[in-house]
Amino acid sequence: MTEWDNINNSGKWSDWSGPWQSSLKLHAAGFLDNTSGLLVYPGIEDDIWSSSQQGSMTGAGLKFNFDISSIRNSDKSYGLPLRCIADCAGLVYPAPGVHSSTRATITWNWTAVAGAVGYKWGTANNPVTATEIGAANTKTETGLTCNTSFTRYVWAFNECGISTAAALNYYTLRCESCNIPDLTINHTTAGGVAPVDKTVTYGTVTNIPGEPSKCWITRNLGASRQASSVSDYSEASAGWYWQFNRKQGYKHDGSVVTPSWNITTIDENSDWQTLNDPCTLELGAGWRVPTNTEWTNLNNADNWTNWNGLWNSGLKVHAAGYLEYSTGSLGSRGAEGFYWGSKQNSSSTGQVIQINNSFINLFSNYKTFGYSVRCLNGN
Repeated sequence: MTEWDNINNSGKWSDWSGPWQSSLKLHAAGFLDNTSGLLVYPGIEDDIWSSSQQGSMTGAGLKFNFDISSIRNSDKSYGLPLRCIADCAGLVYPAPGVHSSTRATITWNWTAVAGAVGYKWGTANNPVTATEIGAANTKTETGLTCNTSFTRYVWAFNECGISTAAALNYYTLRCESCNIPDLTINHTTAGGVAPVDKTVTYGTVTNIPGEPSKCWITRNLGASRQASSVSDYSEASAGWYWQFNRKQGYKHDGSVVTPSWNITTIDENSDWQTLNDPCTLELGAGWRVPTNTEWTNLNNADNWTNWNGLWNSGLKVHAAGYLEYSTGSLGSRGAEGFYWGSKQNSSSTGQVIQINNSFINLFSNYKTFGYSVRCLNGN
């Protein structure tokens, strides 16, 4: 009864025009007589039950006609219409997820909201002009301007209402494309390189200070998406790991390394050979692991002092961590990054660039460590 009373009072209804002009569209449906079951007063009056009784014989409801609208009691034996409602809990707003991009696209992601039946999407913070996009908690925009930051808004909704907006912020990649389009690669385990089967689209970038003529991929080899920050610790952004001059890549999901880690000693007098280069094998001719000199040239050109240099360079190199040489266990993901160069230092060590929030370090380490690979193209 309280709900009908609240609606009647808030609308200041005094006759049947109020119930009809409201969004409920209540009209004079009449009612059934309690003795004969005949329809009484259709088009003239309506009495709608509430869930509250007023005594053992009567129940309360809303009554209206051309000159009244009020809460009245009726004998429980009358047949009155019903108007159903649902108890609604407020929806929380969608929390931003990890986005990904190329030069012209952004794939926006957000957390699924419990109780939501769908989402609205807009370029402005206005749910009225926003577009319903279905129940999936992801959306890909195409045809965007390269090297540009964007803000979008998303709302969750259900039959009870709509949440407040979540603001999503991300950017498209730099415009330089090396005259090489984005690379869509179907990685498969059949070639003995990829640890799992999956399809990845790699963006490309050029004009990096120190090596301006070279073309680089903008995410690690094997990464499902570009990192969202320099300290991104997700497996999807880390990509895969390689031991020096070995074509087999390894995936680490945070608990398990795939495939099994079984090479704990490498002692051979060899730089990284083309027949084992995962960049060449997976991306095609011309792609390769960078040389130590190329990493050094990048470092010297901008005088990098910590991980911000490589992250802000357009390469978006981040702290992808490493795999420990004896067990393949995961270390330092989100805290440090290690990227192979293609030249050895000795029969048991290879050159590598290390980044963290304190320094950039070009050094050598055991070839049996699992480090990230960032591929380039060019002489």
